[in-house]
Amino acid sequence: LAITLLDACAAAVGGAALLHTCAGEVPWNVLQRSAIQAVSLDADLLGDVGLDGVGEFVDSDRAVVLGVLPTAPPQIRPTVEQVAAAAAAVTDRLGFPRAVLRERVGVSPACGLAAAPEKWARAAIELAQRTADVIAEDAAAIQ
Repeated sequence: LAITLLDACAAAVGGAALLHTCAGEVPWNVLQRSAIQAVSLDADLLGDVGLDGVGEFVDSDRAVVLGVLPTAPPQIRPTVEQVAAAAAAVTDRLGFPRAVLRERVGVSPACGLAAAPEKWARAAIELAQRTADVIAEDAAAIQ
């Protein structure tokens, strides 16, 4: 039933559908059998099982958006390099080449920014965009 509902939602979109989850345990076996083309999640919640799920999902030619930015203003604002390194660490742990970062992995805040102060929400989105630019430019150079 879950797959049928996900597929109906994806079909209603009329294009590639992205599913966002704040859950620690993602039902990767369900998502793998669905028409969902991308999943957005909090990278800090990925355990070994979640990491395997991300790997299989990306390996099936789909995308993930890694929530590597905090949703609340941090005491020390992360740099673009730190955010890019956090995303690269996930793909490195999976054993994927860095090109996968550019082709099938995105970066975002861990969850929604509705409760975030406007100043941080703007800064987080700008930081995500600048990080994506760095990844697109030379993912292999990220340390």
